[in-house]
Amino acid sequence: MQPFDLNGDISYIRMYVEHFMQSNKDSIDRLYRKMNNTMLSAAQKIISIEMEAACKTFIEKKHNKDNIKQYLFATIHNTIRRINNEDKKYEYNLNIDDWSNNRSLITNDIQLSSIKEDIETYSKILINTIDTQMRMIEYNSINATLKLKTCMYNAFKKTIRKYPVEMISSLVFLNRETGMQAKIFQEFIFLLEKELPFSFIQDNKIYKIKSLLDDDMSIFAGVSEFIATVDEKREIENLTKELYVGGRKGIYCRPYYIGKLLGITDENGKSIIRNVKEYGFSRIVMSNRVRPKTRVLVRHLGILPHHQMGALSYLNKIRREIVDRVYYSLNGKKRAVAR
Repeated sequence: MQPFDLNGDISYIRMYVEHFMQSNKDSIDRLYRKMNNTMLSAAQKIISIEMEAACKTFIEKKHNKDNIKQYLFATIHNTIRRINNEDKKYEYNLNIDDWSNNRSLITNDIQLSSIKEDIETYSKILINTIDTQMRMIEYNSINATLKLKTCMYNAFKKTIRKYPVEMISSLVFLNRETGMQAKIFQEFIFLLEKELPFSFIQDNKIYKIKSLLDDDMSIFAGVSEFIATVDEKREIENLTKELYVGGRKGIYCRPYYIGKLLGITDENGKSIIRNVKEYGFSRIVMSNRVRPKTRVLVRHLGILPHHQMGALSYLNKIRREIVDRVYYSLNGKKRAVAR
């Protein structure tokens, strides 16, 4: 690489950072090794921002330009370390005030724009966008869907606060591999269940909703059961027998998704649902207290495994609205949608 230009402007800094990342790809990839794929997309954008800020500080402090490589590697190392340490927090106001604790840095006066500010900035944009959308739904929704949409928007807000990095990756940087849909849906069901019973008016008729299985709400397809074996990773595959068949000539065929877990019992009939670490639409992850090869009976409320039908249609429509509005606010133009 060319020596760092201490008189470089912002366009030069961005070009230098990009060149630095490409020239040192193998070394930087090794720093990423403890970061899961869910976090990677959002983290890389934040790291790029941090490196640009570090270059500006390097210039302002008039450091020896021969030290720029060490300086930028220190920036990447600390940014990744803080993300790895803080991504499990349940609030997005992450506590990362100690950027300079690592005494192996070339200088103890490195001043970085805090990743805390980046996380909070993106999170506030998302929350404000959702609040704006929620103020509009009373005018744009029929009474029958108002409760469902309100709960779904609040589910997005709660999930952003619990999993800020993953949700920023999904909604800001358009990463579809975060696995957040199941978590959002579970928050949605939790909030909706708290609202029961409720009623709405449609076509001059009053409908009273008393349970999650009410036909007038059409969230779940019903109660499903299946028998499975805990694998070596202590995971249970979704072996629901009820299938959704769709598409031309029935080429799309999948078991109903796990919408709400009702119970898990072992071969002795003992409930082990307390040992569930987490679950998604297609698998259940158990704690270390459950032995591999344990036979289990799983009961759950199933949902259609189709993201444009049934309960998931609300989730995906609202996700698109949030993504489009956030994209416009950050880029000043509408998002181009591939067809």
